[in-house]
Amino acid sequence: MIDDIPLSSLRSLSEVQKAALTAGGVFTPKDLLLSNASIVARRVKLSVTDVKAIVQLVCQEVAPKPRPASDAKQAASERFTTGDDRLDGILGGGITPSLIWELCGESAAGKSQLAFQLALTVQLPKKLGGLGGSCCFITTTATLPTHRILQLIEEHPLLSSTTVSLADIHTLKTTTFASFLRV
Repeated sequence: MIDDIPLSSLRSLSEVQKAALTAGGVFTPKDLLLSNASIVARRVKLSVTDVKAIVQLVCQEVAPKPRPASDAKQAASERFTTGDDRLDGILGGGITPSLIWELCGESAAGKSQLAFQLALTVQLPKKLGGLGGSCCFITTTATLPTHRILQLIEEHPLLSSTTVSLADIHTLKTTTFASFLRV
């Protein structure tokens, strides 16, 4: 996982860059990529331009390599339920995890509700339509509204506290648009 990679082990960074990052308390890609470049520059005592160059090098080295479309087609057979039979039917059987999905709509249209529900249904065992997995919920504004998710666990007929939990919903808050794009 990207959080576990020490910046000091990256071949694309010079020893001077590694030393500056370490001295400034920037040890992992997460420490670097989820902070504003000017804040990191102050911490590591480098120019913003130098930090941006480091960010570029780190992204190039640690980013997953693109996969051929044929890989996505093979993985497309794996799906998990949205928790709604009608929506699953419209989507051809549910959500395909190897694809990028964008939820859009007016305020209060149910985008967050669906995202919370998907964060839970992906955890379901395969026999119940899930993948037995977990998710990462990325937010730019607030913390995860766990009270609403717990309410879903209690009220949705497919979900229960024996099959899903908050422990398998990992959250990541990005405070700037630039950090969101890097994530």
